[in-house]
Amino acid sequence: MKTLGKGLIKEIAGDVASDKGFILILALVSMLAMTIIGISLVMNMSTDMQLARNERDGKQAFQLAEAGVNEAIARLRLPVAHARYDGEPEAATIAAAATNPKGYRTTALWPAGSAFNSATSADGLDYAVTVNYLTEQDPFCDDNAGNTNVNGIPAGALNCNNEVVMFGQDFNICFNDIAACTKPSARRGVYPVYRITSTGTVNTTDRTVEVLVGASNLNMDTNGAINTNTCVNAGGSTTIVGGVQEAGACGACDAGIDVCNAKAADTMDTFLSGDPLSSLASSADWKIDCNAINACNADIGAVPDSMWGDCAGDSASSLLYIDTHMDTFSPTISATDLPGGCGRGILIINGNITLSGNMTWEGLIYVMGTLTLNGGGGSGINVTGGIMANNTVTLNGNIRATYDLKTLEDVGRQAGSAAKTYISWRRL
Repeated sequence: MKTLGKGLIKEIAGDVASDKGFILILALVSMLAMTIIGISLVMNMSTDMQLARNERDGKQAFQLAEAGVNEAIARLRLPVAHARYDGEPEAATIAAAATNPKGYRTTALWPAGSAFNSATSADGLDYAVTVNYLTEQDPFCDDNAGNTNVNGIPAGALNCNNEVVMFGQDFNICFNDIAACTKPSARRGVYPVYRITSTGTVNTTDRTVEVLVGASNLNMDTNGAINTNTCVNAGGSTTIVGGVQEAGACGACDAGIDVCNAKAADTMDTFLSGDPLSSLASSADWKIDCNAINACNADIGAVPDSMWGDCAGDSASSLLYIDTHMDTFSPTISATDLPGGCGRGILIINGNITLSGNMTWEGLIYVMGTLTLNGGGGSGINVTGGIMANNTVTLNGNIRATYDLKTLEDVGRQAGSAAKTYISWRRL
């Protein structure tokens, strides 16, 4: 057997030593690569976590901004005197009614573009909301002194560049100086458009939403205590404050009516919203559909108290829609049907209706048929706001009806899903 020589042994030992060096280098390179990968993973995880945090904060801030819009709309629906009402100051509203019974907003009363309310959440959430008017940026009215501007107020020149954009229309109201309901001046807007800007904040992330909201898409102005396409027949102890609009052939006012004005016939079915009256059924807080007087009376008696509005605090109004399909029978709403004998809101009757007993109604009574008010022996029937009727209005017993535009507008802001209309929405 051949033995290994010293030279061969040294050669083999050198090869082994060389292999050990290579393995060491490979191990070091592998450790460096793993270190780089580890550092990269840590850095990526940190970046991903920050991105996820930013996305979460952005979504939460956006949700807070939306909550701010919802709170602002809810506040706009409150009565003017409510502590959390967001809108025109009550003093300015009263001043507007004194100088302009139609209640149109002008830049002379509220400086255009200036916020009349800027507040944080009532519940302490991290959002801030500003509400102001949407204004025209281009001349849009006749600004010659002494002429009648687009708001219908005979007055001097206005700053037309800052005119408040109006929403809603006077559908088929015929004023004394308008022979027919065809002129553009009978179609002007009646409510301002509000710009609501809401910013939600989470940590250092802000999201802002701007919404344009129509105060109401309902025309609530009855233009008098009672507005009918036929005549008002008043008997008993009747007191009408704010005038009566009735057909031209009705003759002199009955006793107890302060003013009677003749008018052209209105298209009642489109007066409230410009659409057929039946379209409002989907906006109603409570709907009754009946085809017999007994069924109607039972359904009216079963309406929950909460659906008759809030007379005591004026904080809520309801839109009630009673459809008798224009049959000849006349169901009755009695004082016992209403909580405390009082209701607040918009009462729409597609047919005839009778109100009976000692009761109060705040807001609008809108009847496509005939309306009969039978006052009780006590306080009788007291309506504050306005009455619209397509056919004859009969008043018996102790009746008082007072035209109150402020109440009508408050109710219009509150009642039904038609009370606020989104015009546009955008994220800033």
